[in-house]
Amino acid sequence: MAQARFLVWGGGLTVAALSAGLVLLALVLWALYGPLVFVNALNAAWTCF
Repeated sequence: MAQARFLVWGGGLTVAALSAGLVLLALVLWALYGPLVFVNALNAAWTCF
């Protein structure tokens, strides 16, 4: 019984770590590429008008 509880805890911690890692990755990517995308959009708008 204790082993099953340990497995549930391990699974929950793994899921939490994975989701936290995904959020961190998304934040890093947004920080890196967000301004780039913004500048590209501005350039596109500038060339359109």
